[in-house]
Formats: sequence, C-alpha cells, structure tokens
Amino acid sequence: MTGQGPFGPIEMGSMFTVMKVGDDLASYDTDPGWFRHPEGTVSRLLPE
Repeated sequence: MTGQGPFGPIEMGSMFTVMKVGDDLASYDTDPGWFRHPEGTVSRLLPE
C-alpha cells in the first residue's frame, strides 16, 4: 500500500502515521497539502 508524498511514493506498512503541521492552518477539517520548502533548502543532485 502506498501514497504519494512530495518526493515520490510513501510505502505504508504496519503502524504508519503522517502528520501535517503548520503555523497557518485554518482548520483541522481540511488537508493543508504538503509543506512548501523554502528556496534553497532541499538537496539535489548536481549535474556532472
């Protein structure tokens, strides 16, 4: 069983929890979407 995360599939097995937190949540009833990383804070492969 998998779900989609911000960087690809998330495999779910056994006991599994994804918590989404944020300072600007308007309601607990709506999904805020995935965290938006500030520019320059996510690692990546550099071209050779």
